[in-house]
Amino acid sequence: MNFIFLSFGDFLAKTGNLILTLLLFIVVLGVIIGIHELGHMIFARRAGILCREYAIGMGPKLWSKRKGEIVYSIRALPLGGFCAIAGETEEEDPFKNVKEVKLDIQNGVIKGFYLDTTDNKEDKYYRDLPLYKIISYDIYDQEQTGKLYMEVEKDGEVIRFGVDPQAIIYQKKEELQIAPYNRTLASKNKRQRALVMFGGPLMNFVLALFVFLIVGLCSGFPNYKSSEIGSVSEDTPIAEVLQAGDIITNMETAALGSVEINSWEDLMKYMDEYDKLNLAEEILITAKRGEKEVLVFVAPFIAINNAGFGSYFDYPQKGTIVGAYSDISEGGLGNNSQLKLNDKIISIWLYGENPINNPTWTDVRKVFGSFVGDNNDEKLNKVYMKVLRKVDGVEKELEIEVQPYSKYLMENQTSISGSSVAITDSTIGISPTTKFRFFKSIGYAFQRTGESFAAVVSTFKLLFKGSVSVKNLSGPIGIYSITAQAAQYGPLYVLSLVGLLSVNIGALNLLPIPALDGGRLVFLGYEAITKKKPNPKVETILIMVTMILLLGLMVIVAYEDILRLIK
Repeated sequence: MNFIFLSFGDFLAKTGNLILTLLLFIVVLGVIIGIHELGHMIFARRAGILCREYAIGMGPKLWSKRKGEIVYSIRALPLGGFCAIAGETEEEDPFKNVKEVKLDIQNGVIKGFYLDTTDNKEDKYYRDLPLYKIISYDIYDQEQTGKLYMEVEKDGEVIRFGVDPQAIIYQKKEELQIAPYNRTLASKNKRQRALVMFGGPLMNFVLALFVFLIVGLCSGFPNYKSSEIGSVSEDTPIAEVLQAGDIITNMETAALGSVEINSWEDLMKYMDEYDKLNLAEEILITAKRGEKEVLVFVAPFIAINNAGFGSYFDYPQKGTIVGAYSDISEGGLGNNSQLKLNDKIISIWLYGENPINNPTWTDVRKVFGSFVGDNNDEKLNKVYMKVLRKVDGVEKELEIEVQPYSKYLMENQTSISGSSVAITDSTIGISPTTKFRFFKSIGYAFQRTGESFAAVVSTFKLLFKGSVSVKNLSGPIGIYSITAQAAQYGPLYVLSLVGLLSVNIGALNLLPIPALDGGRLVFLGYEAITKKKPNPKVETILIMVTMILLLGLMVIVAYEDILRLIK
């Protein structure tokens, strides 16, 4: 029997991190959903439409408060939210099958209807009010006469009362403000209804612009006109020699020769040439520190991004040994599960080509860089290798297969920071100095929002092309995992994630699906073309059916997210 001992301090640290990540996830999702629903509410109220409830979360209410006409609530499940807009779906008759009602009458006008006619004094909505038999009523006023009424009978006498347009219907555990026709979505013109539907996605895009603006203002922009080092990555060989404030003056390799560096643009151009040639050799970097000249040989870290592994920093001495590894076997888009950390690659080839024996990291970069994928012949969707691996203390030669991400997939993906992901690249671990630029931050906000929208479009292209499937999508559980990763890199990464997710939710809601905002806009387009409104019952059925299908999709996505999280 094995025992695992965990100190109380470790337990608190792990529990605390979990709780903080969960709270951060709830805040991130709550802000994005809250802003979306706020957009609907703002445009609905501007049009004079009744908004009954503004809710963050779904399920049972944890807290609620009525302010004016609106009930503001927080619900138990932080996986959604809603703004209950009158007339968004067909309004049901609240007095259907109701024969008797208690009425709160003030100055001859009905202010409240109490549907629970029992004398249970413990009931929240119990009132010692007269009981009336309902004869007839009109609390909807579709003809917009301005005359709401209810005709009732009491002690054999028939009485007709006017109804306050803001009267409340009190039911068990619920209160509902009536919505005369002129306060419903259906009564408004097409422009007003379109703005109500588009208001949610619009506010998501506004939120994205705002958070990306903050990221731009806080992070600043690289000063490419100077070759001064702004920061050096910790735990890298270059950090032992170079430091922030050093000025790069020269870079030299055997393949590219010696080049004078006068700006960071020169440095990037040099590294671009390095990557174009798939190099993996030491670079001699010369820098100035005051009056002193500093020289360092550095081997850039080599990342094989389409296959989830990379080199050690000292590969000129160690050779082609896997020094970094990330599992990409989930979802079927790629699979590197046969590869292990510290495997030494002794041979590599693509199907139908001659093996490259004793390859360098340059050879590895060239093979994975030339990989295309998405082929009907599965043999062409893999890279083949022979590796040396220690198994039970004995070094063995094994033949393995790696399925990289396809070239098309790599070309259509971006990172959380908005940058494109190269198939292979090299990193020396230094960054330029940065400058605060207000107007450039504004341009950056629009650029990042546009890039995030383009990334959503690219994902749909990948879905339709068949390069990715529903299994590769992420829902709330996947977002929790991504939030935890972003939190490790700091607040600006979390803000970037908020912007990216906000654009995602805004764009997804514009899809022409009846249960989503885009579907409602399609109904409006139909009305504009045909000059007649869609059948409300047909519209409601389509919304309910697609909602059920979307919930089913969410279950599938959540299941895949759980499998990834467990793994």
